[in-house]
Amino acid sequence: MPGSDRVIYTLRHAAIDFGSQHIIAGRMDPPINAEGVEQIRQMAAAGLSLEYDLVISSPQQRALQTANRLQDIVTQVMHPGQTGNEALSAALTAMQNEGIDGTVYSHPVGDHGHGAGPLIGLWDRQDGVPGRGDVPIRANTWYAIELQAASRVPEWDDQLVRMMLEEDAEVAADGTVRWILRRQSEFHLVR
Repeated sequence: MPGSDRVIYTLRHAAIDFGSQHIIAGRMDPPINAEGVEQIRQMAAAGLSLEYDLVISSPQQRALQTANRLQDIVTQVMHPGQTGNEALSAALTAMQNEGIDGTVYSHPVGDHGHGAGPLIGLWDRQDGVPGRGDVPIRANTWYAIELQAASRVPEWDDQLVRMMLEEDAEVAADGTVRWILRRQSEFHLVR
């Protein structure tokens, strides 16, 4: 429009395996591959300096992928000796850097559910948890990596959809974090 200072940025989509196979995805929602994840990280970094009024993106599987990315962030910042509040702060910083809207509320697992040890946030305490958040993360301990990530779904009138996940992981003796069972990375139809 003449005289308008409106700028439109377009990012068609991140890389998917169908692209290299010359397959048209149509209405399917195939997962983003490793190259696509890197493209999203680069776009998020570039987008931090932009001002925008509207973002339109595709829903479904990619919303779950966003929550899976948040799981990756949380498990990457959990280190033995670090407090729950330190892990929370590092996770929130990484989330912000990647443009993820979410909440972290992870905790140790005990014999009857929640176990003794550090809290890594609470759903209503994303600024740290006095007391239990000050406790150090210990090796050889299971944790419930519990969190939610929110994504807007344009096809549903831009409704905000929250993907809430809770999967158990172990902080091993060497400090590595591994999933106890495989984590949810796809939707399951229940009939």
